Parts: sequence; C-alpha cells; structure tokens
Amino acid sequence: LLCAEPTSLHFTGYKPGGTYEQTIKIRNVSQIARRCRVIPPTTAHFSVSLHKPLVCLKSFESPQMKTSASIVLRQQNGTAEQNSSGLIAPGMAVSYVVRFNPDSLSNFEDRLQVCSEWNSFEVVLQATRPPPMLS
Repeated sequence: LLCAEPTSLHFTGYKPGGTYEQTIKIRNVSQIARRCRVIPPTTAHFSVSLHKPLVCLKSFESPQMKTSASIVLRQQNGTAEQNSSGLIAPGMAVSYVVRFNPDSLSNFEDRLQVCSEWNSFEVVLQATRPPPMLS
C-alpha cells in the first residue's frame, strides 16, 4: 500500500504572480515493491513534478573485509529516486514537488491522484487566504 506524507497540502500567504512550492512524499508501507502513478492536478494553478534528490558518491573502507568500495547515496531521510520502472521499494518514498502559481487572491482547490496496483487515493491541494477584516 502507498500513503502520502503529508495527507494534504495547504498554501497560505500567497500573492498573485508568485510561485510557491511544497514537497509531498509517496511512501510504500507494504512489504513488497509497488508501482506508483501520480495523476497531476487539473487546474493550471497547481502542477507536480518528480523531485530530483541529490546523489553523491561516498568511498569507504571495510576493516572486516579488508576492502574498499564506493557506494551511491541518495537522500538520507528515507527518500529514494523513482526508477524507470516506477517501482518503490518497501519502506522507501518518492518525493514530488507541488507548485502553486496563483493569478489572483482567490481561494483555490484541486486534487492530486495517486494510484498503485492495490490502492488509489487523492491528496487535497488547497490555497486559502484569510478573509478581509471589515471595520
């Protein structure tokens, strides 16, 4: 099964013409690799793209094995880059960047749909501003 972290996104304090970003992780909480498909929002105010984590090469030596090797490290917070097959390993997550581009001070709402072989769910995307204070 897949789950979203956080389960919804809320944008506040925005101005028309600006671009605002938040990150969402889709985590595989099952014990087998799961295929993930994200269906983007339908309005032009919200967009989603795969977050490209930084990758670095780290060399290390193993005193027990008396060898040295190099490994590729991805983000150390349990986030993995989605491979070309779309599979997410058990316990790992794929990060997506959700962008909000308002053209007015209105309130906006949309949804991001996440699908796998076993479940599908929606992540609510909201952008709200406090109402004006009347004196």
